[in-house]
Amino acid sequence: IAEKLRSIGYEVIEGNDLGKRELEHSIGEFSDALEGAGVGLFYYAGHGLQVDGRNYIVPVDARLDMPVKLQLEAVPIDEVLDIMEQQTKVSLVFLDACRNNPFASSLSRTATTRSATALAGLAQFDSTRGSFIAFSTAPGAVAMDGSGRNSPFAKALLRHIAEP
Repeated sequence: IAEKLRSIGYEVIEGNDLGKRELEHSIGEFSDALEGAGVGLFYYAGHGLQVDGRNYIVPVDARLDMPVKLQLEAVPIDEVLDIMEQQTKVSLVFLDACRNNPFASSLSRTATTRSATALAGLAQFDSTRGSFIAFSTAPGAVAMDGSGRNSPFAKALLRHIAEP
């Protein structure tokens, strides 16, 4: 995806298998790169989950054995979108993050003192004017991993992202 985006003129802040600190650093770099940009594009492939209707992307080093750790270990997607919407006129978000996630079941099992509801897949959320958000599957559903290097969502995105 990064290579394709570069080939059509995007500046790319790339990260693979990032821990929490690295992910936050990359989002900070992304925010800096958005200054003065007309269009911002955020693509994420990896683990994602929803808790109480809020979507999170999950770094590779996350330890989500209890709901209270979610705020410390994962990154809320809406915060990334807020950054984009404050700095660009057009925000494009592609989330290939709805695969079967073991964190959702472990969080639901440990939610005894707080009424947190952790679900597989991501929740639909509203964006503001000038934003487009694409999910790899329907809200609350689990996406296919597919075979090979890229998911079916990524393969389709690669085929069509350069089209006007």
